[in-house]
Amino acid sequence: PSANFENIEKSSILRHAAPLLGEHTRSILQTELNYTNVQLYKL
Repeated sequence: PSANFENIEKSSILRHAAPLLGEHTRSILQTELNYTNVQLYKL
């Protein structure tokens, strides 16, 4: 199903910019996938 944007306030503003491509890759690999620094270095 598609997203419904009808009820969003027109005065809504963005609080943060979208992350850059790869900006959070390291932290996700470490926290969610338990990669070590050695494993990340080898990538």
